[in-house]
Amino acid sequence: MTEVNNSNQKHPSGRNRKIIIVVAFVAVIMIVALIALSLGGYIGANKYKATVYIHVTSAHIANVVDINLYVNGNWIRSDSLSALSSQVYQYDAWLSGSSGNITISGTGQGGALGDSSDSSTVEVADGGTYNVYLIL
Repeated sequence: MTEVNNSNQKHPSGRNRKIIIVVAFVAVIMIVALIALSLGGYIGANKYKATVYIHVTSAHIANVVDINLYVNGNWIRSDSLSALSSQVYQYDAWLSGSSGNITISGTGQGGALGDSSDSSTVEVADGGTYNVYLIL
């Protein structure tokens, strides 16, 4: 019988196998991520946007008031307004459908008049621009 010498055949070492497995794993993750991103437009997740300008006016005649702004109960911004001043803030409303209602609210602390609050609900639609006015 003739003995066959397999020493000329190259087999990946243990270290090389691990590298191949890691590279394959990363490739699979990237492919899955690309598929998920491309399907994002088809499932409609937050692909609609409306722009809301929030006009806030201080009702305090002598002091600075600290304000907090909220959209649907979620905090979006804090700021300070001097007496009787106004400020406009932009909020981009990302919608899961082409339209919907959002509630913009604000609270004011400090100033000579004490704490204050105001809110407004507006129906927004994809691509629309809206104005909301709050007095705090």
